[in-house]
Amino acid sequence: AAASFPTSLDSNVLQLHQNGWEKRHSFMRLVVELVAEATQQKETHVLSYADILSFMIQCVVDIAVYEPESRFSRDVILLLQEFLNLFNICNPSPPLVNSLLSHLSCCLLEIPNAQLVCLSTITAASRTLVSVPLMGQVTEDAIISYFKSLPSPNAQTLRLPFQKEMYGWSDVTNAIAVPETADVEFTQHCVNTCSCLGLHACLMQKFPRCKNITQEYDIVCEVVQWCTKLKPKVDKEAHVFLIWEKAISLLLRQIQFGGSVTKVVPHFATLATTLQRYGEDKATEGLLGAIGLGRKSSYSLQFRFIARVISVFIHCQMPMDSTHATIIRVSPNAPGHVKDPLRNQPGSLVCATKQADQGCSGLEGLVSNKNYTSLKEYVIYSLEFVNDIKYSLFDTIQLLVYLVTNLYSDERCLDSLRVIQA
Repeated sequence: AAASFPTSLDSNVLQLHQNGWEKRHSFMRLVVELVAEATQQKETHVLSYADILSFMIQCVVDIAVYEPESRFSRDVILLLQEFLNLFNICNPSPPLVNSLLSHLSCCLLEIPNAQLVCLSTITAASRTLVSVPLMGQVTEDAIISYFKSLPSPNAQTLRLPFQKEMYGWSDVTNAIAVPETADVEFTQHCVNTCSCLGLHACLMQKFPRCKNITQEYDIVCEVVQWCTKLKPKVDKEAHVFLIWEKAISLLLRQIQFGGSVTKVVPHFATLATTLQRYGEDKATEGLLGAIGLGRKSSYSLQFRFIARVISVFIHCQMPMDSTHATIIRVSPNAPGHVKDPLRNQPGSLVCATKQADQGCSGLEGLVSNKNYTSLKEYVIYSLEFVNDIKYSLFDTIQLLVYLVTNLYSDERCLDSLRVIQA
């Protein structure tokens, strides 16, 4: 209270003094400097800072709770910047920094109505933290906490105009403020650590700046490369769907708005191969993987299933012509589909590839596979969708969105996909 912070012990919230914010910032700066000085003492255990970190975060939370008008103000962001400056001036030893980061992440996840604080934390982190890897991790943790704190979506929510709120993502995109000089390093860190939410936010900032389809193509190339390098953690595997959806959507935009189809084909092939690898029940990398003895995939059954289905669907939309050049099916009933009724007739100029045939056979085998019993409804739906000649490459997003929104219904960060389906 002496530092002008509201407390839960006050039955009536104190009126903020005219110099109240200055006192708050000075208090937070003083505490941070004391903690940073203490971290230089070797005899202090890294876990000793948990309580003081919780206290500092609770100070900000109290402001969000008792002073709703201050939630997204510049003063709250400055207060969080003072707090996060601790990471810039504390002992840089990895055990200490990792312990502080871990506790900060836990605190953000445990805050009731965390969205009140997380957006300001995202802005403060991108403005304050000198270390780009630290900036990336704090930003990713804050975005995760933000979406976890949102209430479950309902049918009415999904009927709202999509561009109005972007179902949480517009707020996140507006909050993130990575310095231009650190943009490349920040993006590379997100790719290396598979921080897909931070990556998606940066992509949403970058894409509107494109002035023509050629500039969009440069982004397409970058996003497809991300897809080949991303290695999502099991507990965050659903986040990668956002990047896959963006890669497919941007590639389709190239076709739709006059980009070079010839340049798009290799990227779709790369994407299909990447997704096929994710969809394997056993690892296919290395010597053991090459002979079918790779270790069992750590990803969930539904994740592998979605990756497998989308990979097969893309392969089915990329037949070969008589010169063995790959073409793409962009219209209903276009030739070259696996189930094309004219496929085996003499003189057929376009035919399905070996990958498409093998992929469809593999999907058919899942219907009777006991491991996929829990997903049988979606296996049958996907098989019918893939085998339907009236669907083309432009229907890839429809299939992806249907599977993701049904098999990952609790993931609020996927709301933007959920809206596409609605």
